[in-house]
Amino acid sequence: GKSRPTLSQQTPPCGSMSGFLTPYRAAGFVTDSTPAVVHRQGSQTFVVTSIGRSYQIYNCANLRMRFVSPQLPGRIRAMELHRDKAFVAIGGEVHVVQRAEVLGVLRGHARPVRHMVWLGELLVSVCAGRRLNAWRVLGKDAELDEPALTLQLPAELTPSVLLHPATYLNKLLIACRSGALELWNVRSGKRVYRFEGWGSAVSALEQATAVDVVAIGLESGQIFVHNLREDATLLTFTMEGGAIRTLSFRTDGVPILASASNRGHVALWQLDGAKLVSQIEYAHDGEVRTARFLAGEPVLLTTGTDNSLKMWLFDDPSGGARLLRSRSGHASAPTRVRFYSDGITSAAAGAAGAADLLSAGADRSFRRTSLWLQQQDSELTQGHVIAKARKLGRNTRPSSLKLSPMIDFDSAALREREWANCVGVHAGSGIASTWQTTRRALGKLALGSPVGEGAGDGTAVCVSRCGNFSYVGYSSGRIERYNLQSGLHRGTFGQGRGTGAGGKGSGVKGGKEEEGHRGAVRGLVIDGTQRMLVSAGHDGTVRLWSVHTREQLACMHAHSSVAKLCGSIDSALVAVACDDLKVRIFDVRAQLLVRQFEGHTRTITDLAFSPDGRLLLTSGLDGALRLHDLPTAKLIAWHSLRSPATSLSWSPRGEFLATTHAGCVAICVWANRVLFANANLDSTVTEAVPLAMPAGSIARDDDDDDDDEELDDEPAGQGPDGGAAHSLAAAAQRAAEEEAVRDKLRALARPAQLADGLTTLSGVPAARWKTLNSLDEIQLRNKPEVPVEAPPDAPFFLATRVGLEPEFSPFEAGPKKALEGEEEGDGSKKRSRLNQINSPFAEGGAGTLLEGANFLLHIRKGKEQASYAMAVEYMKSLNPPAADLQLRMLAMGDGSGLSDALGFFAVQIGSRAEYELVQAFLARFLKLHAAAIRADPELGAACAALRGEQKAAWSATEALFHEDLALLGYLTHMQS
Repeated sequence: GKSRPTLSQQTPPCGSMSGFLTPYRAAGFVTDSTPAVVHRQGSQTFVVTSIGRSYQIYNCANLRMRFVSPQLPGRIRAMELHRDKAFVAIGGEVHVVQRAEVLGVLRGHARPVRHMVWLGELLVSVCAGRRLNAWRVLGKDAELDEPALTLQLPAELTPSVLLHPATYLNKLLIACRSGALELWNVRSGKRVYRFEGWGSAVSALEQATAVDVVAIGLESGQIFVHNLREDATLLTFTMEGGAIRTLSFRTDGVPILASASNRGHVALWQLDGAKLVSQIEYAHDGEVRTARFLAGEPVLLTTGTDNSLKMWLFDDPSGGARLLRSRSGHASAPTRVRFYSDGITSAAAGAAGAADLLSAGADRSFRRTSLWLQQQDSELTQGHVIAKARKLGRNTRPSSLKLSPMIDFDSAALREREWANCVGVHAGSGIASTWQTTRRALGKLALGSPVGEGAGDGTAVCVSRCGNFSYVGYSSGRIERYNLQSGLHRGTFGQGRGTGAGGKGSGVKGGKEEEGHRGAVRGLVIDGTQRMLVSAGHDGTVRLWSVHTREQLACMHAHSSVAKLCGSIDSALVAVACDDLKVRIFDVRAQLLVRQFEGHTRTITDLAFSPDGRLLLTSGLDGALRLHDLPTAKLIAWHSLRSPATSLSWSPRGEFLATTHAGCVAICVWANRVLFANANLDSTVTEAVPLAMPAGSIARDDDDDDDDEELDDEPAGQGPDGGAAHSLAAAAQRAAEEEAVRDKLRALARPAQLADGLTTLSGVPAARWKTLNSLDEIQLRNKPEVPVEAPPDAPFFLATRVGLEPEFSPFEAGPKKALEGEEEGDGSKKRSRLNQINSPFAEGGAGTLLEGANFLLHIRKGKEQASYAMAVEYMKSLNPPAADLQLRMLAMGDGSGLSDALGFFAVQIGSRAEYELVQAFLARFLKLHAAAIRADPELGAACAALRGEQKAAWSATEALFHEDLALLGYLTHMQS
């Protein structure tokens, strides 16, 4: 088959496009700080989580993602569901979404909506300006333009939580930040009762399984089970070390109340004995935002600000819980990402071989993320950190026992099933860690320099493609080699041995130059031959080392401190990002500086060669993505991002680009438009093209308080990057540009036949025309062994005999109808429609066509217009049974249809277009009408002319076959 074009091989059409990247998805993003919604529909339970501007739905039976919503105009702050409709609060608007379609927008708030709750069939929304609107959004009387009820809450009542108590008609329980609790009648707009409070702000409310009873959680950590009707506290609990964020009652008959705190703990309280049953310490590495018991099940679902969704099963007789299943991602923004191609799927040389991403971040985790299946995402384990934290005490967070954040890593897939195949260096540590991706765990070996702390901290790492050796660079300038199978040290590069190389700027050998870097090593790359190691350092030098002798071969000067280094496996080029905001490309074989690019206005964060080594992509803190063409030394694409990219990685074949961004926990994946769509890489780029982020990749907000003034001041319905109007305008512009390019492509489209008389195939699936001449065998094979008998006809009513008591009269079953046809009055059988078509002439209807003979109509119309194009297109659209029926219909009438068909086939064979399809139709046509053609001399003469065209067409094709076979035979038997 034809190989897919590389990133730089495909020639773009003329015209200007928006760029070479298009958003694909945000991987590794499970949930943000917005509370999730548990929704039961039928016998299944679903959980809906917010991911910035989108939401995603999981099936609680297996936590598999079922749906991802389209990207909405702004960040989601609250959600509610009803059947297949989602109501999401964005700014001062509530968007009504059904599947991927926005049905409408509820507008009635001047400030951002903070809370939503169901009040019967009314949806109640409350904004930061204390305006309460009730919307009738269900049923035939749904009204989306105006709220059914409106209520302005008093200035002293700032809602923190809303709850509709069960059986309380038109009543809402509103918790105040001051600590008071008020019961309001929404329909009358009056306050029914005020509960004075408990000395602390109310942060959570939950309806109990009993009527009139609710659970109240406070910022102080206290929990009160309160009877609203009697205004009496029934039970009191205290959760130490944090404010209550959410509450949930167990509904499977066990009297348990679950409470979750802002420190990540989940406590289980026994209501009968008013005591603590168990506690899940650090259930989340951050604030717990959702805790809900599934209806009728001993399963608790929790979400947290650590970007995780977990389900806990209570099957321990002592009341404890164990983790049942979970989905998680990075808790804080990842800082480095690389595509990983394992040894099994990489053999396919397709996107499936690059379906996984390795990433590390400031949350001290090292994760493997699947590009296709979220259930395969996992964190590479670092041992029993949870058990160690429990031994050290309740105040020990498990994440604090993990290795320090990883600043660089590299991997090789060749030895992944034998020993550790990934090595990473960590901030503030001189020990390099090893990881095995197949076990998804930390390796048993740690790589340390023989000089210990004298080597400094690890700053760069590289793994040989064979998977046997790892090279680690240190802040002191040392470069060490280790064996990955044994973990033993196998030599140091440099250290004053050999003559070195010099020559400022040129990189050629000859001058005296001290071996080794005089500052931190910033990057390591090994070439495709595994014979040369390239290093770049803070001292502004790029040094070449012999892998076998560990001697310095050359030293090239970058004239500025180097921050990043990357290399191309298939070429001898390496690129360095310097502190002077310039990118320099060196040819390590010629030892020369060959290219230099400028343009970034702030620190360059990463750079990456395209898989074919012809393009270089760079990113910076200025939010720019710049694509350079190396052969022409020109900037051919320039994108601007709302959140600066901190790491870049191309998939092995260039289909996708993975990026990490400042303040974003998701790994953004982009599709390469050059391979999947129409893109023009213009060589005269003068300004940046804004690039929309993938759905769900919005930056996280560290401060998510309800009184966030920056968000309150946003216009209703607008998000952080311009709102709905900007998004719609950008989408319209992209659609117009793509339509313009499609028009130009249609004008440049290749003709169906490159030259007259050239044998050309139709492109119709082979199964379609092959099946056409096997229909008789297929019908014979599918014919039932026992004929189907028609059931006897039942009378319309049951007859009765006349008498004092009515009795049913037996009846004779009607005559059995023959399957082959019914006898008419003259003794002849009615012929089926198919048998009529088999006859070359229809009795008593000469010259008339059977209704539906479209193929014959197209042939005759084409004969009049001297073009059979419509007939050919209709022929290509027919499936085998329909084609057989149309060919049979050619014999209807006076037989002139057969003559017209023979003329059609003669013209088509002469043109040699749609060759195999015409041959299949002709074979079926002759098989059906051979007897009629032999009986008519005129048809016989037309058939003889057709035979001449067929022979001429095949002779030309056969001559080409013989020529190719002769040449192949000659080359096969040549002796070297």
